[in-house]
Amino acid sequence: MSTVSSPLSSSCMAFGFGDSAGAYLLTLADLQATTPTPVPQPTALPTATPTPTPAVLGTVVVNGDPVEGVIIRPGNGDHWQFEGQAQQVVTVSMQSLDRHLDPLLTLIDPDGLPLTANDDRRREDVNARIEGYVLPRSGTYRVWANGARDTYGVYTLSISAEPNLMPTPTLSPTPEATLVAQPGDNQGELSPGGHALWYWDGEAGQRVTIRVAAENPANAVFDPERRNALDTLVIVRGPDGLQVARADDIVIGVQTDSLIEDLVLEREGTYTIEVFSFNDRGAGAYTLTLEVGD
Repeated sequence: MSTVSSPLSSSCMAFGFGDSAGAYLLTLADLQATTPTPVPQPTALPTATPTPTPAVLGTVVVNGDPVEGVIIRPGNGDHWQFEGQAQQVVTVSMQSLDRHLDPLLTLIDPDGLPLTANDDRRREDVNARIEGYVLPRSGTYRVWANGARDTYGVYTLSISAEPNLMPTPTLSPTPEATLVAQPGDNQGELSPGGHALWYWDGEAGQRVTIRVAAENPANAVFDPERRNALDTLVIVRGPDGLQVARADDIVIGVQTDSLIEDLVLEREGTYTIEVFSFNDRGAGAYTLTLEVGD
């Protein structure tokens, strides 16, 4: 038997099988340990987190009682829902009950896309009002009630729709006048039962305000000498001829001029403003004011 030791203090012993004997050659090889090549692992892709749909605070009944809400901190608005019908003309009003709140309204379609918004109803009135908006289709709409400029507080919210029996203007075979509306003030005049068509070229995304103010408005005062006083009604039609907005009284039965405020144009083309005397009664001169913004 022979014994050989290596520098690593390992030992190797050689034997002859049974009683055999003889010379032999012993070879030692220093084998280095090899590090296995790592197998690349696929990189895990991050999982997209879906944006949650804001919780709905409650349902508002169209032409029902106002609901009350409170915005407890800046930017923390409330989402309300209501059922709307295609071509229904709705008005959404948000009234502040708190001097700290400047109401801001946004109307959202059934797919979650914003349709139109309103901050101040008028320069002297901080309450918000989306007036005479024509719903494009039937479904569940949402209203986002918020405070503008980081304001908060208590409010009421109401939604009204024009009754189905509201009289539809009777069109003459041809309009009294076919005119081109320019930004700013445009002068016109209606005879009893007449109507006028105003055209202007709009661009998608433009925000438009249209006001029709009678020189001799009917308003709420009954006076036999004012039998020809003008109670205006205005309809806006898109390039495809479909109605996109409609307005009668600014304040029903009190202020009879017509106002369509912050109408956002959905497509480019020639729009039509139709001006009528409500229920084909009354006549007189009027001013059509067209404000066009980005």
